[in-house]
Amino acid sequence: MVEELQTYREELQAQNHELRQMREKLEASRDRYARLFDFAPIGYISFDRGGCIQEINLTAAGILNQERVGLIGKPFIPYVVKQDVKLFLNHLNRCKKETGKITTEISLTGFRKNVIAVELTTVAGADPEIYTECFQTAMIDISARKLAEAKLQEAYDELEKRVEERTCELKEAQEQLEKHAGQLMKSNLELEQFAYVASHDLKEPLRMIASYAELLEFSSKEKLEEEPRTFLKFIRSGAARAQQLVEELLEYAALGGRGKFQVVALEMVLKNALTALDLFIRETNAQVLCDPLPEVKGDPGQLAQLFQNLIANSLKYRQEAVKIRISVSRESNEWIFRVKDNGIGIDLQFADKIFKVFQRLHGKHEYEGTGIGLAICKKITELHGGRIWFNSKIGKGSTFYFSLPVVSDNPVFA
Repeated sequence: MVEELQTYREELQAQNHELRQMREKLEASRDRYARLFDFAPIGYISFDRGGCIQEINLTAAGILNQERVGLIGKPFIPYVVKQDVKLFLNHLNRCKKETGKITTEISLTGFRKNVIAVELTTVAGADPEIYTECFQTAMIDISARKLAEAKLQEAYDELEKRVEERTCELKEAQEQLEKHAGQLMKSNLELEQFAYVASHDLKEPLRMIASYAELLEFSSKEKLEEEPRTFLKFIRSGAARAQQLVEELLEYAALGGRGKFQVVALEMVLKNALTALDLFIRETNAQVLCDPLPEVKGDPGQLAQLFQNLIANSLKYRQEAVKIRISVSRESNEWIFRVKDNGIGIDLQFADKIFKVFQRLHGKHEYEGTGIGLAICKKITELHGGRIWFNSKIGKGSTFYFSLPVVSDNPVFA
């Protein structure tokens, strides 16, 4: 009997030792959980169904700026700003009726000097035995985020305001530009009409001056001395030059519009230009060579005038054994045409003057002309969506280039 009691006591002591060890482990685990709970970076609160605080960690108490011991059993509503009380009560009601994660943003004040924004997140209905009587809630201070959002919204509003103001400025500028463009177009049209009318009205008086000067010279040939006859020749020469100038001014003024654009075979256009210059070509014994030319879209008359003026320029400013070559190549979406001669050449210092109206590089006694021909070439190329330029060496000749848009592929240049 004594032995049995001794055995029973030893077993009881062993069980008590095990229980003490389990209690120590449980207390250590509880302490670890308490420290983890209290010092977590997120505030944790347990609310009862009425919204009173049952449990709260140190982080949440710090957010409320209160001692934890004084918060247990107290209602949470006094810490909520007045306008957000309904949001908090709605949060509690949702926790009673719904399941899953429920999140609400509210502002807190209570005994704090300033208002802070927090986010409440409650997992509702996960365990009916636990979550029907208390709601375990995470509380995060989102004041910094809200401040950043407010600043971002402020910056966005400011940007939107500036964009709106800039849009209005651009709209006003566009309206002004359109207005000025309309006025400029009207002014250009009036100037072209004036140039055409003025030039046209000058033709008849000039013709009369030339005719009567010629008649006077013929009828008084035997009566006039050498000096008066020389004066009459000056009058006739000046009238002839003025008539030529008027004719070219009329041509220039007539280029105010785009003309009748159509698909044009440039070889036929060039043929017409060479026919018009046939006498000049034969008189100078010039050799004109031409590569196959493509089709383009444009006004046949204006394009013929372009070739005619450039070739006439080469014939006028010639040296011995005149040779003119016309070639073309395709670069991307445009044709590049070249009219090359072996004439006297042009000093490149005059590159900015050569395509302007009435700009002559030689005296009227050296070479005939009015200084309008190349200006007409520039205007024609621009009306056709192209450009014109040149390269030259004194005594070696010149090459005039002009471009026209590609509108159809030609197998010769594919």
